[in-house]
Amino acid sequence: MIKTIRKLYYSLPRSVQRQFLRTVSFLSFVRRAGVLICNDYIQLSIHNVEQVVGKYKQGIKFHQLVEENTKATRSASHLDGQTVAAIQPLIAKTETVILDITQAEFSLRNNHLFDPKLNAIDECGLQFEKMPVHRKLLSKTARKIDGTMAYLSNVEPSNYYHWMCRTLPLVRVYQQFFDLQEIDFFYVGDSELKDFHKESLARVGIKPAQILQEACTADRILAAISTRTKQFGSAPVIQANYDFSRGLFRQEIETNAAIQRHRIYVQRGDVKRRKVINESQVIEHLSAYDFIPVRMDNKTLLEQVQIFSQAEMIVAPHGAALTNLLFVQPEVKVIELMPWGYVNNCFYVLSNYAGADYFYLQSEAIEQKQALDEHYLDLYVDIKKLDAILQKALLESFNNVA
Repeated sequence: MIKTIRKLYYSLPRSVQRQFLRTVSFLSFVRRAGVLICNDYIQLSIHNVEQVVGKYKQGIKFHQLVEENTKATRSASHLDGQTVAAIQPLIAKTETVILDITQAEFSLRNNHLFDPKLNAIDECGLQFEKMPVHRKLLSKTARKIDGTMAYLSNVEPSNYYHWMCRTLPLVRVYQQFFDLQEIDFFYVGDSELKDFHKESLARVGIKPAQILQEACTADRILAAISTRTKQFGSAPVIQANYDFSRGLFRQEIETNAAIQRHRIYVQRGDVKRRKVINESQVIEHLSAYDFIPVRMDNKTLLEQVQIFSQAEMIVAPHGAALTNLLFVQPEVKVIELMPWGYVNNCFYVLSNYAGADYFYLQSEAIEQKQALDEHYLDLYVDIKKLDAILQKALLESFNNVA
């Protein structure tokens, strides 16, 4: 019967999976068989932490950390008539609650921290109905771990940007309150571990034997939950996170500063969304300016560091590959190609932390077959506008040298 229920569940459209789970979850034999679902989502912040912690009788303490950049980001450059309201000077801020839990009923599973009633505890501002944990079955059992385990995951731990800029830097937060030698294991979520996970964890000093992905409980769970202040429609990371991840490769970046630089166009690679429809035209035009097309598919993290730290000018469509702005040299020129109508300031912010000169170009408004979220729309780049923004960037370079 349980196998039938699971099979039926996975055959349903995502839009009705949650309701199906709600319908069958009250059946006692279903619960006994280990068919579990996320009950609710608790938004945790420094403003409600005492209230949240107060609901649990014992075995939970907390620390708080508020971090804010000391200066605002610089203005971005763009063509006339292409102003994007979200990309303007800002001061990033993050508020973090660090839970210290010794209550056995808390668990880590499905990329989240769960309380005894299977409520997911996470940052403020997430849309529960859009979170994968909202519609997925929870891990059936949680393995008991002896020792201390730290939470090092997020809603989408497989996302390169989220991992490098938001999740991995939680290590530096733990360092401020605990001796890392006290932490026996790190829970990194149940997504497939990619090369960038393994390489970055190794750089931090976390050994493979310390990495856990299965659902588990522990004698002690440390969980840092960070909420970024939303500004102009996006929630940028603070510079301390940038500095932490960049610092893991500081030696390579400094060595590459003396190597001859290249101009690169970063292709989207093997993706299903946000493709550049006329990419062949874009590459052909950029070749006249000595740009080399590169792809990050199947590149190791160190190889990506090498490519970006040796670049003098970068043109790239909005996408995870621009996370590698973590590794660029100061004063590099960055031109981000943005989908029409889509707003996100994350790479503008990274460029600022790097000391890069940031430009953006919006793609053209074109009719697309599927009515997708604007975040997923493909790009069509106007070559004349591309040339204009290139000329603008090159002119600024010439003026700076002069």
